[in-house]
Amino acid sequence: MRDLTRRRLLGSAAAVVAGPALAACAQSTKSGTAGLQTAQPVTTVYFQINWQQSWNKTAQVLCQEFTDANFNTKNKGVRAVPLSWGNGSGIFTEVLSGYKNAPAVVSGCCSDFATQESILAPLDPFLRKDNMTASLWSAGQLLTYELPNGLYGVPAYTACQPLIYSQTIFDELGLSYPDPEWDYKEAARIWTQLAGESKGLHRYGTTMQFYTNNYDGQVYLDKGWGGNLMDATKTVCLLDQPPSIAARTWIYPLVWQKIIINRGGVPGSGAQAVAAGRVAMYESAGDMLFDAVTHLGDAVKWDVIRMPSWPVRRGTNVQVDYYGINAHYPDQDLAWELFKFVAAGEAVNRFLVSATLSFPNLVSMWDEWIAIVRSVAPITRNKHIEYWAEAAQQGYGYGHEFFLYAPNQAMSVMAPILQQMWDRKLDPTLGCRQMAQQVNALEKTSAVESGMAANEAKIFPTTGPTLAAVTPGL
Repeated sequence: MRDLTRRRLLGSAAAVVAGPALAACAQSTKSGTAGLQTAQPVTTVYFQINWQQSWNKTAQVLCQEFTDANFNTKNKGVRAVPLSWGNGSGIFTEVLSGYKNAPAVVSGCCSDFATQESILAPLDPFLRKDNMTASLWSAGQLLTYELPNGLYGVPAYTACQPLIYSQTIFDELGLSYPDPEWDYKEAARIWTQLAGESKGLHRYGTTMQFYTNNYDGQVYLDKGWGGNLMDATKTVCLLDQPPSIAARTWIYPLVWQKIIINRGGVPGSGAQAVAAGRVAMYESAGDMLFDAVTHLGDAVKWDVIRMPSWPVRRGTNVQVDYYGINAHYPDQDLAWELFKFVAAGEAVNRFLVSATLSFPNLVSMWDEWIAIVRSVAPITRNKHIEYWAEAAQQGYGYGHEFFLYAPNQAMSVMAPILQQMWDRKLDPTLGCRQMAQQVNALEKTSAVESGMAANEAKIFPTTGPTLAAVTPGL
């Protein structure tokens, strides 16, 4: 088996993507240095880059060299410095405290977006200024970052999750491989056949990003059955509607019968669980393909299959890592240029895909993604990796969506109800109704509190005019 290590991938990234550019950069710098008589002032600006592997010294150097070659040399007087992504609450605190090195472009995942919404700049004015449209990114994924008044983020990458499955297990059981056109009924039948006791351990039919007490990863089921988590205002929970109830009525019995397990419920990664015979299929996250290449390799026969079709429309989960602009960064034009470089650039897509086997964030990059992956990881040449591309290009990857006034609190009130349904202590119909009732009550209360806080800020400003300048009687 050819070992595709992180070291080898990083070497591929340097050679395939960064190498020629860095060489040109080095020659250009060397030839131009002699003519410099005085040092020019340099603005140092920080940005987060969504690097989907360990943020070690090698990664930092590689990302800085790539940034130097592809951004800093083209923007005189600017030195952009990449930082690791994530730490949403920490970055939020840095921004509000006025920390001068807070990143101009931020990148986080999941609840980070809800945490950072208030410090993000609306992107629509920037897009209009440069005659750009949101069609650059996958349509379903953009729903995560849309607020009623506009777009506040874009995907850092588009990992619309298909399923990776062990052909070895299918062969051992004498089962035919799933048909690409399979639907949810056929999937349930196959997963049931795959599940059972094997070599003293229970084997699950599949993992899914369907957590015990967290709604993250379930939105695509609502869409697939023709429903939605929330209405267009993002203030009304719709889980008490028939589509959402029907989706849960279908999936929870498969959980209770130990046919489906959440992706965090098996030891190790999804690919490690497949290799150990603990699951036959798995749905995972942004490192899903890297996981398969490194832990399955050619020791296990495996392939990729699209998520089964649902009753109303296709849908699969997609990671919601994002890029956004720090609205408090003093030079918004520079922040926008840096945002375009990291969030709307083809070069950075090639670089990150080659280095980490992650996924592009631009719809236009998928054919090239397939070619790069098959070049860097030859074992994928006979795998149906195009199903990642299909879901992204057709826009049927749906990530988590956030309620307008109390996004994280809504997740908190839903958590114990989800856990009770998972543990078979609460009927899914009743559980869906309880979640909608509690979230809607929370949104109404939070809307009132938000309005009161906004009004109070006008009366008692913490910045701007002094209190003496405030008109009495307001």
